[in-house]
Amino acid sequence: MTATPLQVGNGMSLRGNPDAHPAAPVMPAPKWSSMEVQVEKQCRSEDKVAKTVARQSAISRTAELKDRMLLDEVAANKVANSPPTIVQVKKTSPKNQVSRLI
Repeated sequence: MTATPLQVGNGMSLRGNPDAHPAAPVMPAPKWSSMEVQVEKQCRSEDKVAKTVARQSAISRTAELKDRMLLDEVAANKVANSPPTIVQVKKTSPKNQVSRLI
């Protein structure tokens, strides 16, 4: 038993029309040739490789800069006129000293 769509007196359907745009031309979907697809894939892979190379070079330049700054900081600390470090000697109380006479 198939359900017939409800219709108005003028023949219009009350349910959704599967052909929503009847005036639109009936054209097949555009197709790419296999050559065009291969060229597009190759361009995408080349772009991906270029981005990876650029990212790696930026990382290496940043690492070199960081190393150079660290070496400059070490050299500046050697040359800097910093005050001498104070070495505190722990004083022992006479009560804690062991008598050497025994």
